[in-house]
Amino acid sequence: MAETQSSDPSLWQTRAAQARRIASMLLGPDAETVLAYARECDEQGRGVSANTISSPSLVPAASPRFVSLMSGRSSAGTRAA
Repeated sequence: MAETQSSDPSLWQTRAAQARRIASMLLGPDAETVLAYARECDEQGRGVSANTISSPSLVPAASPRFVSLMSGRSSAGTRAA
């Protein structure tokens, strides 16, 4: 489950937004530190998003399973008729 959460770009965007809200309540070096964390979250989210888009193994892995389940169903229905 941790892998799923860390691979979700919206999770990183949410963390970045929350860090910016917190930074707005802080002063000086504390605010700078939290803003740096927000930038890191943004970068992480962009990296995850780019990996998700460019990873060819994610889409084909789901596609054949769906097709095989549907083809198994239709052939079973044809035999019953």
